[in-house]
Amino acid sequence: MENDENAGLYLNRITKVSRGLIKLCLLQMIYCCVMVVLMLSLPIVEVTPLYSDPSALRTRGSSENQVSEKEPGWPSDNFRLVLNLTERSPSILRFSYEPGPSTIRQGDEWIARVCAVPFPLYYLFGGFLFFRLFRSFEEMKIFKLETVCMLRWIGCWLIGLNVMNQLYEFSSYLWSLDPSASIAFESTLFFGLFILVVAWILEEASHLAKEQSLTV
Repeated sequence: MENDENAGLYLNRITKVSRGLIKLCLLQMIYCCVMVVLMLSLPIVEVTPLYSDPSALRTRGSSENQVSEKEPGWPSDNFRLVLNLTERSPSILRFSYEPGPSTIRQGDEWIARVCAVPFPLYYLFGGFLFFRLFRSFEEMKIFKLETVCMLRWIGCWLIGLNVMNQLYEFSSYLWSLDPSASIAFESTLFFGLFILVVAWILEEASHLAKEQSLTV
């Protein structure tokens, strides 16, 4: 009787946590949809340290509070949202400084925007994968082949995220006046490989348990 009560308590905890994670996945997917709209509508800038770090705008005088004449990049009156294309992946910034000279080729802004939009769509797909995984947990299918399949998809998704960053860097040759790209192995690649190994172990364990259940 006591064992049944403990089992029910554990199952209740798993269900509650899984439902909370499912809600977070739904919020993440809604956020990704909003990001798609913003990336299609926000102005495009390239933020450099000179224009994103207020301390970089101080003068070299003896007093830290002494400032020179206003340079390009001096704080504007209001904050605004912009689409930043400087990093290894595009991002939305809350920006209060005027951007510096853009290195995006005139007339090719639409190419840069098209290259940026796949990122929130890819994260939306990732949120859906985690949603399916936590839904399996909620339904107590933790060691089922369906869960193993979702783990394998998530592992591939993490590896694909590294590939996305690489492709985005190389896409700068299509729209930037100063393109640069390098091949790098990020942590998402190793996490993806790790999850694929875990999925393989769970799959083998599932086959072993099935064989033992059929043994008389």
